[in-house]
Amino acid sequence: MRLSFDEFAALTGLRRSLLVAIPHPDDETLGCGGVLSLAAERGIKVKPILITDGGASHPGSQEWPRRRVAAQRRDEFLEALDVLGITSDPTFLDLPDAATGALGAGAIARAIEALLEAFRTESPEVVLTTWRREPHGDHRFAFELVRNAMSLADCRATLAEYMVWTPITGSAADQPAPEETSSVFVDVSTTLATKRTALRCHASQLGELIGDDPQGFCLTESHIASMVGPYERFEIAR
Repeated sequence: MRLSFDEFAALTGLRRSLLVAIPHPDDETLGCGGVLSLAAERGIKVKPILITDGGASHPGSQEWPRRRVAAQRRDEFLEALDVLGITSDPTFLDLPDAATGALGAGAIARAIEALLEAFRTESPEVVLTTWRREPHGDHRFAFELVRNAMSLADCRATLAEYMVWTPITGSAADQPAPEETSSVFVDVSTTLATKRTALRCHASQLGELIGDDPQGFCLTESHIASMVGPYERFEIAR
């Protein structure tokens, strides 16, 4: 189903408050930056929750140890939010990038409590998080964390799951089954320039900043072409 932003808002009940859970800095732009920008443009409050510290993207770098990478990526994230027009202060959970699958019960409980507090404070009509079977452990963790927190909070917001890597590296088993969700494609064509500018903020992920780790993560032009297009995809549970 292809919808304008206003049709998407009507479908999901979005009127004044949107909460978005983001696994890593840059996922906000790649996965749903157009919808976030259009929401902010219409005066809808957008509350970002950044789940991991993003520090694992260049583990082989000597010049950029993990803590420095994480600090850089936080700055990039804040710059990208500003470009997208988001004025609400984000909540940083600071969980370890690429290691959410090994978290203990205490760390998970604290993360859920932070989400519960955000639900209480923001009362969102819509919650965005990553697709449940994204081919990245942190992205799947984000979905489970949000789903569990919503259940505990008895949050009645519409949950819409956005894709980042599933269309590019996902297997057939990662794709949505017709009976579990409805696919919605939101027209974000008017925000493409904004999305590209926001993505430029993430210099550490574009091969422009960290030069001593050839095996480190880098978004390719092919990735960007696939992710930054005129429609953003969301899965809404049936």
